[in-house]
Amino acid sequence: MLPGICKHRPTGTAYQANKEPEGFSLPRHLWKGLNRVRTGHGVCGDSLHKWGIIPSPQCDCGAPNQTVRHIVEVCPVPFAPSGFKVRYLKVFESKLNYSDHDVIKWVRYIGRSGLYETRC
Repeated sequence: MLPGICKHRPTGTAYQANKEPEGFSLPRHLWKGLNRVRTGHGVCGDSLHKWGIIPSPQCDCGAPNQTVRHIVEVCPVPFAPSGFKVRYLKVFESKLNYSDHDVIKWVRYIGRSGLYETRC
């Protein structure tokens, strides 16, 4: 056994040794954005505040914490200057194969909304 290498292999339905994860063939910017939404980790007011980049985690809509979940599900101004920015998304849901309903809902919204540019 080499140092630093785990002797236990991951198991479960999400792990398959010789198979790429579903959605892996999507463009990198789309894959990255969807994973940020799915995991709740992304460039948003809450994260920027934790990293000491901005003085307050407050959202531009007035909510006390601008988290990825807040931006995707609640915020009436999801594309405000300090929010989660999205490059053009032309998404075909059948290619996503994500089970997370919130991600699909968000992608549908972005698809209907049109073109947005990345500013962060």
